[in-house]
Amino acid sequence: MARDHGVKMPIHQALVYPITNFGFETPSYQQNAMAKPLDKAGMKWFFNYYLRSPLDGRNPYVSPLRAHLKGLPPATIVNADIDPLRDDGLAYRDKLRAAGVAVTRTL
Repeated sequence: MARDHGVKMPIHQALVYPITNFGFETPSYQQNAMAKPLDKAGMKWFFNYYLRSPLDGRNPYVSPLRAHLKGLPPATIVNADIDPLRDDGLAYRDKLRAAGVAVTRTL
C-alpha cells in the first residue's frame, strides 16, 4: 500500500506465517486442517471477522498473491512445517521472485 500511495516504503518485509491469499484449498490447508494451534477452522473464523464479505478476499491488500509485487522491498518468509499457511508462504516467495524481489524463506 505504501508503494501504491507513494509514501515511504518499509526497508524489508519480515513475514512470519504470512497469509497471502483468501482461500482454504491448498495442500498445506488440507494436510494441516486439524493442526494446533492454527487450523483450517481457525483461519476461517479469523477471515469471517476480518472481511466484510468473502468478496473482500479478492482485494490485493488482503490477498497479496493477487497483487502486482514489482518494486516491493526484500522479504524474509518464515513458515512452519505443520502450518496451513505453508503453501501461502511458498507461493508468495515464488511470486516475489518472479517480480524481481529478493526473498528468502525458511521452514
